[in-house]
Amino acid sequence: MNGVFNKNVKTVNGSTIFFIGKVRIAGYFYNGLSSKDDVKKYQAVSYVPSLKDILGNFETEAEAERICKKAVEVFISQLYS
Repeated sequence: MNGVFNKNVKTVNGSTIFFIGKVRIAGYFYNGLSSKDDVKKYQAVSYVPSLKDILGNFETEAEAERICKKAVEVFISQLYS
């Protein structure tokens, strides 16, 4: 599955976006609007209507990437159910 993500992940203006084909599923970015004291600087979002708009705020890029991959897996499972 990692091979699929490596081909369908794009970085645009500092945002990392996960695609299936040409459809944007989820992405994460550094949230510059968060306060200086906030430790959760990365925000993960979903672009499909069947998932929540904001997936959460995270301390590291790795956490945000993990939740985006999980969102892609959930979206794929919804296609086949």
